Amino acid sequence: EWLPQPVLLSFRLQANSWGQFDFVSQVAGIESSPGHWFKDGSLLSGSSHYLGADSTHLTVKGLSAADTGDYQLVVSNAFGMTTSRVARVALHFVNAVNPGATAPYTNWATAAGNIQDAIDAAAADAVILVTNGIYNSGGKLTDVFDVTNRIALDKPVTVVSVNGPFQTAVEGQWDPVSTNGVNAVRCALLSSNSSLAGFTLRNGATRDNSRLGGGVAAYYDEMVASCIISNNRAGGGGGALLGSYYNCWFINNSALSFGGGVYLGS
Repeated sequence: EWLPQPVLLSFRLQANSWGQFDFVSQVAGIESSPGHWFKDGSLLSGSSHYLGADSTHLTVKGLSAADTGDYQLVVSNAFGMTTSRVARVALHFVNAVNPGATAPYTNWATAAGNIQDAIDAAAADAVILVTNGIYNSGGKLTDVFDVTNRIALDKPVTVVSVNGPFQTAVEGQWDPVSTNGVNAVRCALLSSNSSLAGFTLRNGATRDNSRLGGGVAAYYDEMVASCIISNNRAGGGGGALLGSYYNCWFINNSALSFGGGVYLGS
């Protein structure tokens, strides 16, 4: 079968589970396992830390500050080769009980005390690594959905927990008078090819019954993976609005009109 020079159709940083980040690519014009991954210009070898180093899907596990660096995929066949863009990955760290928080939060000793501080300090392709705890302070108001979010992934970053949803929770807030009222806080907003993995997202709400996405709101198909989305309330999409959900659990979410669990998500 004739194959043309490989063409890179997509290249995206995301997290498919906690404690890791993934580069997911689609390539046309190749058969199988054609990828070669480079970090800081050096060829990576497959290991328990770097899974898929000879494929188009690289998983980096057991994250530490040493995983900061420049990542690039090279694919080839008999007719030629192509390279991805260079993804400049920086890691930022979050620990709710760290007394020594110091921006830009690039190691555990200086880890941010809340997740939003680390997101705000990050550039595109950053990974925010969050250790065990309940994250229920702070918030960011966004214009598009006009709701305060406990965390707003408003740039192409990946936020991932160290140990998963049973150890790490992001809590929104119900309005104490009307549940969906002016003091309500959604758990998480995702935009701009961001992704979120390994959290319990609970007790979120929207500011009135016309707003959507009590636990999570996404702009389009941003990835939410390995999360428990529970006890959230909204006018529509009580648990979530839009987004792609992989290995997630929706528990006890409700909406006034439609989509008690998820609305327009996949």
